[in-house]
Order: sequence, then structure tokens, then C-alpha cells
Amino acid sequence: MSYYGQYQKPGSRVKIVILLLLFAIPVLAIPMTIYVVEHAVDTIPEYFEDWLQGKIGTLFGGVFANFEARTSEWLENEYLRFQYYNPSDYENFYLAEGVSLYHYIETGQTIESTGTSISAYLVYFKTDNQEEIFTKLEKGPGITVSEDEKETIIELSNDLKQYAAKMTNTSNDLLPSDGSVTSKAVEWAVNIAENDAYGYCQEHRYGNPDYDCSSFVTAAYIAAGIPFRPSETTYTMKIDYAAQGFIIFDYVSVDQLKPGDVLLREEHTEMYIGDGHMVGAHCNEFRGVRGGVGGDQTDDHNWNTSKGEISVTPAYSPPISSFKWVLRYVR
Repeated sequence: MSYYGQYQKPGSRVKIVILLLLFAIPVLAIPMTIYVVEHAVDTIPEYFEDWLQGKIGTLFGGVFANFEARTSEWLENEYLRFQYYNPSDYENFYLAEGVSLYHYIETGQTIESTGTSISAYLVYFKTDNQEEIFTKLEKGPGITVSEDEKETIIELSNDLKQYAAKMTNTSNDLLPSDGSVTSKAVEWAVNIAENDAYGYCQEHRYGNPDYDCSSFVTAAYIAAGIPFRPSETTYTMKIDYAAQGFIIFDYVSVDQLKPGDVLLREEHTEMYIGDGHMVGAHCNEFRGVRGGVGGDQTDDHNWNTSKGEISVTPAYSPPISSFKWVLRYVR
């Protein structure tokens, strides 16, 4: 998706597309769901699964003999669904994860199996009143926990929150890393930005000869050896990048970034390359997303520091920057 907005077809074609989508959605829904479930087992970094199983063993090992298997199943079947949501939008986001995990360990059922979607479930956790949350969960999806269980679940949620905060720490020694992968991705991206043969276009977004924002960042990591689908979009990046060993956390400041980090919001993405700069595919020579001439036609344009279609630009912290998430390769 482009930073500068969507291109729209003439009205008659839009009507045709809408009709086709209305008929196609019921057919497509089943295979799309299967895709997420089948691929989720590869989306959790092993060190996180090991940490979580150890934590569950300490808290619940004496109660549930099958806690290890159930924890792995929860990670596969439900945990990733929470990653579509921004924790800062919910006062008790990590309590939501904790309740979901405990419920699965106890019953073997996901939240969605109760008839409640994850988005509807998370609404209960917008308040900071935990007692109110547990009361509403009992009346809503029918999740009942004892007073002792509440204390343990709250302890688990606090651990999840602390672990998530730890993952955003900028210490180079904190996270597993593979510098060769990220450095190759950064090098490829910068080289493409400096090559006038490549520009911006959503119609020819696979290097033939152009890229759009998501295909550009993804192509950089494909060049570095990560087996992504080239048809990546900003709306699928969180789930698909998690599947390849990326962790996801809120974007707070440029100071937290490392070279190779992917900056993301719903409609745009770029790659941080270090020294306060990022590289990305922005728009074509008409500041649009389609219809431009192949290759970079915008040399010397002044809305970026160099070429306007694919270029290196300064990276800013929120709220100046509207990026929401950081995707960091740690496998």
C-alpha cells in the first residue's frame, strides 16, 4: 500500500469488483483460515516458547499435567491472533493473553470456540478494573475463574507484559540475532534505492522493474535468504513476518531501532538502516501509486533527501512518525 493513498478504477469496474468479492468471500474464507492455522506453528521463536512453558510450569505445573502441550497448542492456535492488535489500545492487553492461555490449558478451547471473536473479547480489557473484567468474562463468553486462579493469571499477565517490554530493550546482547541476514537486507535495499532502474509502482511491484512499499521491504529480506511470499502486503506483514522469526512491538522512539528493523503501519512500511535513516518505496513521479514510467524518474525532487520513488530519508519518532510497529528479525 502506498503512503500517498489508493488508486481507484472507474465506477463501473468498482461495482464489478464489489460483486465479485461478495460472491468470492464465502469461498475464500475457509482456505484463508486454514492457512493461518497451518503456518502458525512456525511463527513462534523457540526461545519465547521455552520461556513461556517454563513460566507455566512454575505457575500451573502442579495442577495441569499436560501444560507443555497445551501451551504449544495455544501459541499455535490463538496467540498470533492477538498480534493483530496494538497492546497500547487496551489497559489490560496482557491480562487478555493470560486469561486466554489459562482457559486453553484448562479446557483445550480457544476464545473463539466460545463464540466470541478476539476483537470482541479484547473489548473487555479496555478498562483498568480487573475485577470488572473477570465479572464481564463470566457473563459474556462464560469464562469463570476462582479467586486463586485470578491471582495466578494476573501474575502470568504481568510476566507477559514484562517480557514484551524486555523485547523492546535496545541492548545488543538481549536478543538472539543474525547480523548477516539484517545486514544483507539493508545492503540490498540501499543498493536498489541508489539504482535509477528501479522505481515505485503497484502494477509492477516485483522488481519488474519497480516495487511498492511492502514488496520492496520483503524483497530485501528475500534477497537476504528469508523465504517470504513476494506478494506480501502491509495488511499481512505482521502475521507473515512473525512466521519467519520476527518479533513485533510498539514503535516508541528511533532510539530503540536497530538496522534491519521494519517500520510498519496499516498502509505503509519502510526499513530502518541505521544512523537515524530509513529506506523505502514511496510513490511514483506523479506522487501516485500507478501509471508512472518504469524506473526512478524523480531524481532531484525535493520532497525527499534523494530520489523520490525509492530513497533514503530521515527516520522520526512518534508522534511525528505515524508508524505503529517495529518488526525485528531475531531468529
